[in-house]
Amino acid sequence: MSEIKKRIFSRQEFMEKYWNDDQALEEELKGIPIRGEISESDVIYEYISVVEFEFYIDVWDCTPRFAKRIHKEKGIQETTIIELKTEKAQNLFEELVSERDVIINMSGHYYIETQKQKQILDQILKIEGLR
Repeated sequence: MSEIKKRIFSRQEFMEKYWNDDQALEEELKGIPIRGEISESDVIYEYISVVEFEFYIDVWDCTPRFAKRIHKEKGIQETTIIELKTEKAQNLFEELVSERDVIINMSGHYYIETQKQKQILDQILKIEGLR
């Protein structure tokens, strides 16, 4: 399970720099925000540190899928499921799912958190010509 971290911003700083700008907030946190709480003076964000923002493992209906997330514009994201074309990339994806400790019966987004996971991901991307 991923370690949840917290970051506190002044409300003014948050509203000026990160309100409705997921990409800027992620870059600042170096992680994926999972919950925010806004008070009159502060904003507290809980997040998970990650080493890769664009590609991740998407689990739906007990099936892990290779996914790509794109920031379309401020506050708007799009997710695309990528079908891996080669058997080697598919085998590496299975290794990545295992290394990431994906819980198959728990739908969600499983981001790349370690350098070892990133190395496997980079091999997949190279084989598939995605990066």
